[in-house]
Amino acid sequence: MPRKGQIDEKLKQERLGQRRHNAYGIWSEIIECNSSRDIVVLFDNGEKLKTNWKDFTLGVRPPSMQYAKHGDRHTKLNTEWRTMRWRCNPKNKRHHIWYSDKGIKVCKEWDIYTNFKDWALNNGFEEHLTIDRIDSTKDYCPTNCRWITQAENVRNIKYCKSWIPILKYDLLCKRRLYCIRPIYGKWNNSKDGTNK
Repeated sequence: MPRKGQIDEKLKQERLGQRRHNAYGIWSEIIECNSSRDIVVLFDNGEKLKTNWKDFTLGVRPPSMQYAKHGDRHTKLNTEWRTMRWRCNPKNKRHHIWYSDKGIKVCKEWDIYTNFKDWALNNGFEEHLTIDRIDSTKDYCPTNCRWITQAENVRNIKYCKSWIPILKYDLLCKRRLYCIRPIYGKWNNSKDGTNK
């Protein structure tokens, strides 16, 4: 009887050569199987990874796609990256009609946060800016994105007719904040500029 984690020779031969693909569509194959806790996997891009049977069956990522510890978890840039990916996720029930139903997705290059961070820092990212797609019918990718203020971004919304930016002062942080306030009713272009 083999010890816990060990497998017999027949099962080793069955598992050797098995191929699976992960959620990103990358195929992997078992090239070495010493026990259920000691498996070496070869990916289509030539990378190797030592893993276990359970992780292999769930779909492992190649080393180049592993989560990196970058220390940016609670920063504005990381929040922009996570919300951009969340909006385009087909499982997102709130924004699916504006993103995944229209086929809008995040490019493969930006699945890795460090790639997105490098692009953002080289293309004018600042704390008060938000990401915007230049052509709203295309994907989030380096050639179709830019950094603009929240007020500019709100003006681009199709279903919004009239919004105005207002300046507020945050007493706790002692800094100015630009907030967006909707103008209700129809805009009157008369000379007095009143809102009806």
